[in-house]
Amino acid sequence: MKRRILIASPVKDAFPAHYVKAIVELLMNPPPGCGLGLMHSRSGGIHFARDQMADYALKHNYDETIFWDIDLIPSLAMFHRLCSHDTADIVCGFYAKKDPLTHFNVQQITSATPDPTTGLIEVSRCAIGFSKINSRVFRKIIADTPDRAYNLMNEGESRPTPYHQLFPSELIESEPGKLRLYLGEDYGFLRLADQSGFRPLLDPQLLVPHLGECAFPIDTDVLLKALAENWRQTPPLP
Repeated sequence: MKRRILIASPVKDAFPAHYVKAIVELLMNPPPGCGLGLMHSRSGGIHFARDQMADYALKHNYDETIFWDIDLIPSLAMFHRLCSHDTADIVCGFYAKKDPLTHFNVQQITSATPDPTTGLIEVSRCAIGFSKINSRVFRKIIADTPDRAYNLMNEGESRPTPYHQLFPSELIESEPGKLRLYLGEDYGFLRLADQSGFRPLLDPQLLVPHLGECAFPIDTDVLLKALAENWRQTPPLP
């Protein structure tokens, strides 16, 4: 039986040409043993958009969801490699932020080493803009956090739609009384996933080009050093 995988993308304005090209290539050459579906959300907030896409994946019985932010430029080979990790709960690609200085959205668990077979390494957090998440993760978080249910009135609807807050953006205090830090939906989702018993796995070979000021390819020494960097200077997951 084919694994059903949803390609889910938040879209603010138009679809860039590289996105359309990659989608066509992917649909014409799907990963072996996989059936693909597409879903886009134009929600005003990225956290709401991801909640909506996860809800769509569950309602339509997809086995996994690939989140693909449209300012990332993965190749067909990257999609195939991401899908080859068929037993992992959360697998993330690896990309630089759009900063003049090379900076990566990842924080490594010091004791973790790459799996010799898959090359995956356990991390405490990473960006989920190019990631594959098994639907069982969503179901477990929903079961563990019933208090995070909410209703959202979408454009064109006559009544609110029930959702679950899986990707919360949050403000936290780094220290009592100190300046509060904004933590995006990546951090919020991984915090909930961690509480439900799931850790993200990073594939360092999935170094995805990102539209912005960072130049590719990136020097290998810089890439390896980044695995030990703190992401956004945020505290570690509890």
